[in-house]
Amino acid sequence: MSSSRRLVALFSKETREQVLLAMKAGHYPSSAAKFAGIEEEDLYEYLEYGRQMDKGVAADFFREFGEAESFIEDKALKAWTKAFDTDWRAAAAFLEHRHGDKWGKKTSVDISVGPRDDGKKSKLDKLTRDQKRVFARQLAMARTGRLPAPEDEDEDVIDAEVSEFA
Repeated sequence: MSSSRRLVALFSKETREQVLLAMKAGHYPSSAAKFAGIEEEDLYEYLEYGRQMDKGVAADFFREFGEAESFIEDKALKAWTKAFDTDWRAAAAFLEHRHGDKWGKKTSVDISVGPRDDGKKSKLDKLTRDQKRVFARQLAMARTGRLPAPEDEDEDVIDAEVSEFA
């Protein structure tokens, strides 16, 4: 059986409805898949299949899945903004999340470079001043969840002592 036939057979009307119901309730796609009794990978594969179709059940499901994601986001935003009038913290949290560069918590990072335990030079010791600034910014952003932590591709240890200042 081809992959597309397998997916069409797997995504019965009931399965599609269960996925959409879970998504409208605010579940992540992985939870929606489990709720419907299917594998997360199959959900993403079926969504991709539907995205490529001009019409049909899979194309409709792809569109409805996006609408379900938007539905719960809209519902949450309406509840959040409604709370502005009665709780200033709701407005503050909204501004912090929506306009983090302007209203978010400010974090500064102090990087101290010292000898490694094994006597070798630290990777940070080899960085230029500008590279250290970029690294410090990435650490700060990783701390606030706005950028992923810097990847250490060759798995060497980067020694750094990080201190936060309010």
